[in-house]
Amino acid sequence: MHLTVSIVDDNPLLRKTLSQLINSTDALECIGLYSSIEEAQHGVAANTPDVLLMDIEMPVVNGIDGTRLIKKQHPDIDIIMLTVFADAEKIVQSICAGASGYLLKKTPPEKIIETISEIRSGGSPMSASVARTVMESIRDWKQQARASDQQELTEREFLVLQRIADGETYAQIGEHLFIAVDTVRTYIRRIYEKLQVHSKTAAVAEAKKRGML
Repeated sequence: MHLTVSIVDDNPLLRKTLSQLINSTDALECIGLYSSIEEAQHGVAANTPDVLLMDIEMPVVNGIDGTRLIKKQHPDIDIIMLTVFADAEKIVQSICAGASGYLLKKTPPEKIIETISEIRSGGSPMSASVARTVMESIRDWKQQARASDQQELTEREFLVLQRIADGETYAQIGEHLFIAVDTVRTYIRRIYEKLQVHSKTAAVAEAKKRGML
C-alpha cells in the first residue's frame, strides 16, 4: 500500500526530519510540508494526502481547530496529532475534532511509521502514556457519573431505595418514614424512572452497580 503523508508543524527542523523519515520508508511518501493551518488548507486542497501529521501548538489557528477545519473539507484524510501535550483535555478535544490518532513528539521514529500504516487500516493508535491518560479520564468520568446518579435521587427517594434494599414491604417503608403507602408507591415509581428499571430487584441491582448502595 502506497501512502502519501503531509506534515503541519511550525518547527522547520522537525518538518524536515519527519519528511526524511517518511521518504526513507518504503510505501510512504511525504507530499506536503506546512508551517501553519492556513498553508495546510491551501496545500491539502491542491495535493490531498492520505495521512496528515498535525501539531497542536500552531500560530494563529491551533492544530485542534485546524483538524476540525481540514476534516470538514477533506473527511477522508486521517489526521494524527503529533504533539508535546499529553493532558486529557487536549486529547479529547483532538478526537472530537476528528483526529484518528494521538502521538507524543518523543515517540520513537519506528512507532510513528508504524502508526501511519496502522491508521489507514482502521486503527486509532495512541502513545502508551496518552492511552493511559484516556483510561484514567474515563475512570474519573465514571466516578463523576455515579456521583451524579446518586444526586439525581432526592433524599427521601434514596431513603426509600435503602429500605427496598433491606427487603421492607411498602407498608413497612411507609411506617418507618411516616408516609402513606400510596406515597411510597409514588417514590418507587420515580426511582424506577431515574434508574431506568421496572422492578424493586432491578432497582437495587442497578443502584449497587452505580455505587449508590
